[in-house]
Amino acid sequence: MFPKPSGIVDVLIVPNLLADAELALHAIYESGVTNKVHVAINGKDALDFLLRKSGYAELAGKPHPKLILVDTPSEKAGSETLRSIRSHANMQSIPIVVLSPDPEDSGLAACYGSGANSCAERPQDSCEYAELVQSIARYWLHVNHA
Repeated sequence: MFPKPSGIVDVLIVPNLLADAELALHAIYESGVTNKVHVAINGKDALDFLLRKSGYAELAGKPHPKLILVDTPSEKAGSETLRSIRSHANMQSIPIVVLSPDPEDSGLAACYGSGANSCAERPQDSCEYAELVQSIARYWLHVNHA
């Protein structure tokens, strides 16, 4: 399992599968963009982390992550997590990027409507996936200036 963070987190990863989280985590570390990453095991854990509940109370007062990366099996599943995050005023400005196996499906509009800043097709190839995650992290942490 992934350790709980003890300090500032730049990227919160909400994976579809924990194996994907390991790949995303490694890709971000390899990119040199940041090493301050936390992996939530699911949408509820992500909310607990963001709201500093259920084992995350020691993070109270720490800034929220600069990026949330949601790797989801469908836009519908990601939309539920997004709506929950966006329902809190202090989290509405955090960029959220959703990776989905099929960004062309009808759930794409719901994904953006629920608060995603970007939706991207999740490559099946692990090398392409790692490159995509690195590009997303570089853009949202270093290129984009909100």
